[in-house]
Amino acid sequence: MRLHVGMMVWLGIALFSWSSAQWVWSSESGWTNPEYASKSNTKALFESGREKYQAKKYEEAVVIFTRLREEYPASKYSEDILFYQAECFFALNRLSEAHESFYTYFLDYPNSKRLENIVSREYDIGVTFLESENTELLGMKIINAREEGIRVLKTLIKIYPHSEFSDLAQYKIAQYYFLLEDYDTAETEYQELLDKYLLSKWRSSAVFQMAMTYLNRHQGTAYDASWLQKSAQGFRKFLKDYPEDQQVPQAKKLLQETLDQLAQKLYETAEYYERAGAHKSALHYYKLVTVRYPESHFSTEASAILKENGQ
Repeated sequence: MRLHVGMMVWLGIALFSWSSAQWVWSSESGWTNPEYASKSNTKALFESGREKYQAKKYEEAVVIFTRLREEYPASKYSEDILFYQAECFFALNRLSEAHESFYTYFLDYPNSKRLENIVSREYDIGVTFLESENTELLGMKIINAREEGIRVLKTLIKIYPHSEFSDLAQYKIAQYYFLLEDYDTAETEYQELLDKYLLSKWRSSAVFQMAMTYLNRHQGTAYDASWLQKSAQGFRKFLKDYPEDQQVPQAKKLLQETLDQLAQKLYETAEYYERAGAHKSALHYYKLVTVRYPESHFSTEASAILKENGQ
């Protein structure tokens, strides 16, 4: 009787162990354990995907890595799988998907040794979009490539504000708005670079371009001269702070043109008062031309008028 009881206990334990191990019978492979098989499949699939990636068979490789991410999200190969998936998307020029994979990698593996490489990839993706005039179809969503480029570069700056590409990414964003003639936003983005990146080699260009945003917002001598005045201040600052910069000749030329426009504004005001019979006021403005803008050709003409009037 005791023997039977012992046998029954042993049999129960064996059956429990057998069932909990999830062994499955098939006529082709006999008894198999899906848990063990999945681990084996993960490794085999991963190695197959990596081999195809190394052979530059990116279309085939990305299918494998995508399947691995979907079916084995907790695999010990998860970090490598995500990286290779992103690299495949990048190689295939599927840039929106590459960005999403690289961004996920940023979040999941913030201390990875691959981050410098990924930051470089993200910069390339953002700039490629920014300089494109096309749209990309992603699923059922049409993406404006340039807007996507701004989003990618701003994400890069936010996550890694001090990477070797972050200041250049900020400059690229500012330049994008400048070329769109959205000078208000461009000024804000240039200022962002100046505020955040004190040692950036792009600071001189940002100062120069800010002066250009002021100059381009001036609408002519018939309008308020405040934008011209800010532009002149900006070019003077540039010439003072960066006297060896390659843009110095252009800055000097633009500064002189700006000062000529400011001189013209005062000279035309003097002419207005002269036509109105306000001779004293006219002479006052001719005098301002010579004092404020002595190198302008308007100063030469104003000086001659002042001389004729005994001044």
